Amino acid sequence: MRKLAVIWACLVIAGFSPSAFAYIQWSGSPVDTNWNNPENWNGGALPTNDKAGVKSEPVGPIIVEGDVAVCTQLTLGGPSGGTIRVAGGIFNVTQNSAIMGNAAGENGTLILNSGQFIAGGNFYVGLAGEATAYFDGGTASIASVFGIGERSTSTAAVYLGVSVVTCETFRMDDSGGATVLMDIANGTLIVDGDESAKIQTYIDNGWIIAFGGAGTLEMDFDVRNPDKTTLTAVHPLGISPVNGQIVTVDVTALTWNLPEPTQAGAVVTCDVYFGTEMNFYSPDYDYAKVVTNGSVESYAVTLEPGRIYYWKIDVFENGELIFDAQVPSSFSTGNVIPTVNAGGNITAWLIDGKAQLDLAGTVEDDGKPAPYTVLWTVTAQPEGGTVEFTPASADAESLSVVCSGAGDYVLELAANDSSDTGADTVTIHVFENACEATKSLPNYVPLVGDLNEDCQVDDLDLALLEENWLKNIELTSYYTE
Repeated sequence: MRKLAVIWACLVIAGFSPSAFAYIQWSGSPVDTNWNNPENWNGGALPTNDKAGVKSEPVGPIIVEGDVAVCTQLTLGGPSGGTIRVAGGIFNVTQNSAIMGNAAGENGTLILNSGQFIAGGNFYVGLAGEATAYFDGGTASIASVFGIGERSTSTAAVYLGVSVVTCETFRMDDSGGATVLMDIANGTLIVDGDESAKIQTYIDNGWIIAFGGAGTLEMDFDVRNPDKTTLTAVHPLGISPVNGQIVTVDVTALTWNLPEPTQAGAVVTCDVYFGTEMNFYSPDYDYAKVVTNGSVESYAVTLEPGRIYYWKIDVFENGELIFDAQVPSSFSTGNVIPTVNAGGNITAWLIDGKAQLDLAGTVEDDGKPAPYTVLWTVTAQPEGGTVEFTPASADAESLSVVCSGAGDYVLELAANDSSDTGADTVTIHVFENACEATKSLPNYVPLVGDLNEDCQVDDLDLALLEENWLKNIELTSYYTE
């Protein structure tokens, strides 16, 4: 008894006590879906510094963009269910475990459409009960163990649709006997260290699949992410553009490969959905069906710069659904960078110590997201040389420039459309005089009779000719080196 008292005193001094955190449960009849509304919690207090329980249906918290929902520990799911949806906000379980399906007979659901889910400790999908996690967007960060189906009574499924999930340790069916599944579509699992052998065992057991079993899995260690194991899936239809790809507006079609029919004489068709907007409430994505029951493998598109596009394909055989991608793939069109031409390189010469010339740059752009602006700058010049622009602001495509001093000058014309910058350079070769400039040209051929190589035939050349008139320097005998 004395030993127990000493241990208890040490725990209290260290700040650990069973009463350190209260347990606050989501109301069975909430006012709305706002996590941060005290009226939605039993007792009228938020669980920010306490344990939270969401153990009833039909209405659970929805954490929307701009919201930050915080608790120290989470129990999600009761005998009648329990659902939390993250739709753009941040859900942070700061210290202890986030548990879904805590006990046998309890059932919890977590849906991450967008935003962030943060587990400061462990995250158990199905501790002893039933649990389903949908990671359809955003990111999930788990500081310690990400466990799917911890005990034999658990039935647990994780659908890694689009999200990127990172964790320190990953495990499935830890005690044996649980029913577990991870179905990866366009999502990514990243685990600290080399967990490839363990994860491969889960794959071999059929616990981890891709696109409902129709796709293939790709796993590596220390390749895509340093000192981490990365697991993703490959779309079974060979779609293009692929999920997450950045393309140019020159792409004119979505393409895919329909599977061969499984039965002789059967017809394989597809429905294709495509759009630029997607709400955060899967599976009711807000995009249009552009192909209905079509035996086609492409769809023509006209893309705009700076947009995100979503698309999804369902495949049918004789009208029966045989492939459902579950979540859309997305791709984006990067901004059209201004195309800049600073003009051809210039050869010039000094007159009274200066070379004055005109620059005629050109810019092509689509005018988005804003009209472009230009600026000329000097990137290289000879020692002691100077450059003066007219206008002095150097913010016109075409302008005049004065170079003082012989040597090579490199000038850059840059155009910025408020998002990206395109640039090009022109080199100005400045010589002491026009003749030196002439002789620098690649097609220079000296004038016949230009004996002193001053680029002209005149009296000086005639004087040299007279000086050497009738002289003969030809050999009069053979020559030995």
